[in-house]
Amino acid sequence: MIELERKFRKDIKETMFVRPKNPDDHAEFEWLLPQCLPMFVYRDGGGRDWVRWALPREVAEQIGWGAMKCACCDTSAAPEDADYFHIDTAYDEVAFFLERTDDR
Repeated sequence: MIELERKFRKDIKETMFVRPKNPDDHAEFEWLLPQCLPMFVYRDGGGRDWVRWALPREVAEQIGWGAMKCACCDTSAAPEDADYFHIDTAYDEVAFFLERTDDR
């Protein structure tokens, strides 16, 4: 199981959220998550945990996310001049992956 550092929400810069169409269907994340590096977990104001991931820029551009921005806040997922995009996923929607994966 991957153990993640917990950070406080007030210290987290907003980024793009990635949500599956069907939270019970892991297929949508089966290809994406192994491409990413989990960074940390944080809790939102409603009490839900979220995982921040680093997705290599090359992979993001291959899947058409190069110019994509968050629908709710128009924030780019790619920090300036970074090799990685940052994306957030709901912990409960990716726990299956974190629990079966050895620490990297």
